[in-house]
Amino acid sequence: MNLSLLFVAAPLAWATTRQFAGTPVMPTSAAPSIAKARAIGESVAFGAIALALIFPLEWIDARLVGSQPHPMLENDWATLALLLSVNGVWSPVFEELAWRGRLQRSLNVTYGFGWGLAITSVLFTLKHALVDMSPGRLLTILGIGLCIGIAHRRGGLYSAITSHIVLNVAASTFAWLSQRPG
Repeated sequence: MNLSLLFVAAPLAWATTRQFAGTPVMPTSAAPSIAKARAIGESVAFGAIALALIFPLEWIDARLVGSQPHPMLENDWATLALLLSVNGVWSPVFEELAWRGRLQRSLNVTYGFGWGLAITSVLFTLKHALVDMSPGRLLTILGIGLCIGIAHRRGGLYSAITSHIVLNVAASTFAWLSQRPG
């Protein structure tokens, strides 16, 4: 697990939360509970779609640049707990505050949704390739970035965060399980 993310995402997330202090992540209007349930359902669905994109895109990435292993420190329950906490929950929260809450939102206002989505997704991909040492997973990460960016457009920051959490928890669990002996 690459902890360098904390040095990149944590300051961005802190600055973003300071800027948006008092701004609700999800609109707090008197929306009926059915609308909230729908928003949560869409968030989970976008996470599942992003997860489904991983398999074909990683296959293409592997054909283009070779297979990229998913290294783990140890394959025990403590590692899984740490992986799910950091990569499954905290990383998506901080990343989405920075990428969708700050950058994509600003780019959408300046350049429109299409360019905002494209620029944010490319930068999201480059960050993962360079900082997280995943250069062989460019198409995979780009597909995920696009999917989460669309989730942000449809349901706001809450939707992007939820989608990213669903994706990372499932992908981390699958990666951990695939390395279990026997």
